[in-house]
Amino acid sequence: MTPNERCTLVLTFARTLFVNGQATDQTVAAAERLGRTLGLRANVMARWGELQLRSDSKDATLVSQLPADPAGVDMDRVVSTMRAIGEVESGRLAPDAAMKAIGVISRAPPAPTWLFALAAAAGAVALSVIFGVGHFLPAVLIFVSAGAGAILRRALAQLSTNDFVNGSPN
Repeated sequence: MTPNERCTLVLTFARTLFVNGQATDQTVAAAERLGRTLGLRANVMARWGELQLRSDSKDATLVSQLPADPAGVDMDRVVSTMRAIGEVESGRLAPDAAMKAIGVISRAPPAPTWLFALAAAAGAVALSVIFGVGHFLPAVLIFVSAGAGAILRRALAQLSTNDFVNGSPN
């Protein structure tokens, strides 16, 4: 792999983490670890709208950028990406295969709508109990309205290109 290809690989992994909800400092740390594994002295900088990688070597300095808006959350993609980074670090996943793996991970579909709605409804009821709801009927109303809101959000996401509505900038 050429130095440019290694930089692209590191940035692609970092972008997948960044746009899917991983904390910025954890994204940077994971990307820099991956860079060291690939033989790069990489410095990753993250800000809204882009990721930048600067790699210094004795021969040259490479600077690469990728657009990245951290507007969505998909923890399954984050976990899969972190697992793939661990496999590259341990030598179980070759860098060429890692590029294919990160492509598959970054295009993985979100959780099914029914599961998303159930999680939103259960979370809303749990919060209501924490904040003092002590009767069954209000908890049922909260469950139904949160579940309906989650379904509506997914339906609206199909009609919008706004990242804050559809939550999937990929």
